[in-house]
Amino acid sequence: MKNRFYHLLGAALITSLVGLSSCSDFEEVPSGGNGNGQTEITGLDLNGEYEDDDDDYKLELTYNGSSMKGKKVTVQVNEDYTSAYLILSGKEVDLSNLVENLMAIRFTSMSPIPGEKEIGLTVDLTPSEDGKSYTFAGSSTSPTGTVVSCSGTMAESSLKIDVTAQFAGELYNTLAGTWNLSAANTSVGDITTFTPLWLDWKSEVDLGLPVVKALGIIKIIDLSGKPNKALTELMKGLGKILSFELNIYPEVIIGNLLKSAIAYPDGCMRFIYSYSGDLNNPAWCGEDGMERNTVHYYQDMENPAIVRLVVNPDVLVNLDLSSLLGGTSSSVQNVVAPLAVNDVSRSETPLYETADDIREPAQDLIDVLIPALEKGFPCTYTLEDGKLKFQLESTFTAQFLQKLSILANHPDAVAEIDNTLHKWIDSDMAAQITEYTKLDIFEEVHKFLPKFRDAAHWADEALTIPLENVDLGFMFEKESNAEESFTE
Repeated sequence: MKNRFYHLLGAALITSLVGLSSCSDFEEVPSGGNGNGQTEITGLDLNGEYEDDDDDYKLELTYNGSSMKGKKVTVQVNEDYTSAYLILSGKEVDLSNLVENLMAIRFTSMSPIPGEKEIGLTVDLTPSEDGKSYTFAGSSTSPTGTVVSCSGTMAESSLKIDVTAQFAGELYNTLAGTWNLSAANTSVGDITTFTPLWLDWKSEVDLGLPVVKALGIIKIIDLSGKPNKALTELMKGLGKILSFELNIYPEVIIGNLLKSAIAYPDGCMRFIYSYSGDLNNPAWCGEDGMERNTVHYYQDMENPAIVRLVVNPDVLVNLDLSSLLGGTSSSVQNVVAPLAVNDVSRSETPLYETADDIREPAQDLIDVLIPALEKGFPCTYTLEDGKLKFQLESTFTAQFLQKLSILANHPDAVAEIDNTLHKWIDSDMAAQITEYTKLDIFEEVHKFLPKFRDAAHWADEALTIPLENVDLGFMFEKESNAEESFTE
């Protein structure tokens, strides 16, 4: 009887020990168990790729305290859960929906740090008291000299992380501040000195455009001559026509759409714009306008003279391009729809004979844009006496305009441009301009498209491209009394 009692007692003890060891997924090791005097939590599955749209590995990422989406963080925890290696990177982006999925617009976005494709850093882990998560912190210096720091909390299926960056170089201190768009001037000088928008097209070719006359008699716009001269006269002439007939003043339209740009030392850039839709009475957005991490800027270390502007692709994913063009959801599809080889009903003389499908020149244009979407739009700037002359880099501008002009000369595009112009311009407005100038504005635009391509020396029979130097940009002036905080 006594032996049986001891057998039962021994069995009970063994069962209890087994039960205790298996009743929890976590094992707490006394102080010193992980070698650093902290309690170690084992059993948490923290390794994985965390993204904001992944419920299994959910990412909540902020950059300098402001939410940022469209990024990825890969976590690799060491064996004793004392540290982890984090890889901050971008994601695969597919914007093909912007063109009805008829062409490919795919690339990998930047990491949360402007100018860095990806960056890795080691963080120290500290277990929570409830045994369900770890807090972490760490920093690293990138090859470009950017000091990246991060902190946050990781648990099973979730990662919260705040990333900050301190950039090397004078660019970020130079551009930091509030830059107001320069006052409008489209009457003094020429288009190369107009403000706030200016253009310098260094071409010696006569565009061969017409002289526009008011009521068919009085010369008001002489579009003959080289591009800079023709475009200068066009801007001045449009001012006369629109202000006299329609009470619209082109020189103030841009200034009533965009007020200023705010550059932060951490590479963020915000724009103060009008959301009223009234070109004469702007209503400026406030802190609730453009989100802090919508646009970033950084210095291209391969070419330090280049400043790149990066638009967060997450903003573009849900963009309704057709609505921006003033059309229906089928407008974009109409432009890039296949064109049959023998379909000459839309144009008696095809203007683009090397492609029977408009998607070919359209994809060529997209291929120019993809590197700019992925790495940022290349820009240059000059700063003198508090005035900032900011422009798209000349070679990129020329490549873009070259591909755009070839696409615009395709018969399908010409037809769709006509439809879009009619949607952009109110029919009454177009009628008044036609009556005043005795010129069909739509017909002249169509005549101009092939001249635009040929005059720029941008296409010959083999479609080889000797690039022209085209400068296009804005003029800003620094706000000296701005009280903007750059330490956020």
